[in-house]
Amino acid sequence: TLDRFALHDKVAIVTGAGGRKNSIGEAYCFGLADAGATVIAADINEAGARALAERLTAAGYNAHGAKVDISDENSIAALAKTVQEKFGGADILVNNAALMAELKYETGVIGADNEEWDRVMNVNVKGGWLMCKTFAPQMIARGGGKIVNQVSAGAYPAGTLYGIAKLATVGLTTTLARE
Repeated sequence: TLDRFALHDKVAIVTGAGGRKNSIGEAYCFGLADAGATVIAADINEAGARALAERLTAAGYNAHGAKVDISDENSIAALAKTVQEKFGGADILVNNAALMAELKYETGVIGADNEEWDRVMNVNVKGGWLMCKTFAPQMIARGGGKIVNQVSAGAYPAGTLYGIAKLATVGLTTTLARE
């Protein structure tokens, strides 16, 4: 049963939770909601995030849809302010948002241009770091929290820009865990 994993009175933020139906972000949202958490489905695609929140609400869960661009500190700060004001802060952060399908794989890493490199690193690595940096103080103020940084088998071995970014996310995660 989920009783052992009950998350009642917990607030969970899931990024990348509105861009595509049947996504990993959506699965995180339903799983966390099923365990009792209030879920904030957050995505750069605001309409998708709100639609997912509506599906969660229709299924009997507490959910809120929000827009966030994880590569923009001001956008993250606005989300943090909303979470603090409406829910008292966050307890769980799932950094799931990433660029993958949108990338140009045909050029390889050597053929990638600076713009593509920066775009991938800003979203897939820096975005997760900025979310952690912003929401960790809320978690600490609430007595602690949990952060999940989503990576994939694409990091092992890192044969694409996506894989390089995911391997960097592994480094970010292990460093944050030690901190």
